Amino acid sequence: FEDGRNTPIAEYCRLLAGRGFVCFSLGYRLTSEDPDPGPNRVLIDPEGVSRSRVDHVRKLLGLGPATNRMIADGMEAAAVDVATGVRFVHDNAARFGVDSDRITAGGFSAGGTSALYAVLGHGAPANGIIALSGRMEAPDIPRHMRDGSQPPILQFVAENDLEHVARLTPIMQARSAEIGLRHRVF
Repeated sequence: FEDGRNTPIAEYCRLLAGRGFVCFSLGYRLTSEDPDPGPNRVLIDPEGVSRSRVDHVRKLLGLGPATNRMIADGMEAAAVDVATGVRFVHDNAARFGVDSDRITAGGFSAGGTSALYAVLGHGAPANGIIALSGRMEAPDIPRHMRDGSQPPILQFVAENDLEHVARLTPIMQARSAEIGLRHRVF
């Protein structure tokens, strides 16, 4: 983790499992797959989503530039997939030897964003959220961060993080303070 590379969330899961935590690495549809997001949308302004490095990554994959709608549809689909995965773990907690009252959803970058939207937007049954370089879009923050009874958020923002993560995190923090939601940022 000290070599400056992005670390896959599965590696974090392996490390945490080695310390006695039960971990699941959930897959989700990606923007490059042009997914159908389904009818239950959580983004208020799909044309205003943060773009950042999406087109750079798409170019590396041999894909053309994405429209804002494509990015939004990918975000929506990923949030649905993560919410479905969290519900599956919750509903099968006894089978997996998991305490359903201690499920935390989290991820890195798009995975952290998906975890936030899955729990806060889609109501996935988690008791906490860990977002490493994840965020919610500004119009969605007051809509989905409703009150202090929602699961607490632990958010990590790197020194040279994506511009929109650095810009949106203080807005999330201010909303959390306003509604009494536990929210720590490192």
